[in-house]
Amino acid sequence: LFRSLVLVALRDGLLRDAFLALTVRTANVRGIPAQREVADALAAIVVLAPRHFVAQAAACLAVLRYLEGDGARAWVAIDRARGDDPSCRLATLAAVGLEGALAPSWWREVLSSLDPDDLREGRVAFGAA
Repeated sequence: LFRSLVLVALRDGLLRDAFLALTVRTANVRGIPAQREVADALAAIVVLAPRHFVAQAAACLAVLRYLEGDGARAWVAIDRARGDDPSCRLATLAAVGLEGALAPSWWREVLSSLDPDDLREGRVAFGAA
């Protein structure tokens, strides 16, 4: 049930962006291992996810792997996201960043600057669904 709830929640662009912002903020306080724990848990969900429910979760995983500096696993997640939904904008954004050798610190800065309250209220969206 938990896995299903995560997959459904991450399909909502605002919830997905809030998830990423809060994960990065937590990592800024508790360190990268906290972020890696979230990424590993999300990876376990993505592996078992059915088609048509995996794109956004896999795109989130791609961003988290990118933030870890693990481009290879980020690409695997991007491919999984695009395989489910070729128009997944967050996966495309992650791919463009990797192709352009954008530093993971850029993602961290942008995601850290997002206010979860603004996301929750729909006043801002990072990767538009």
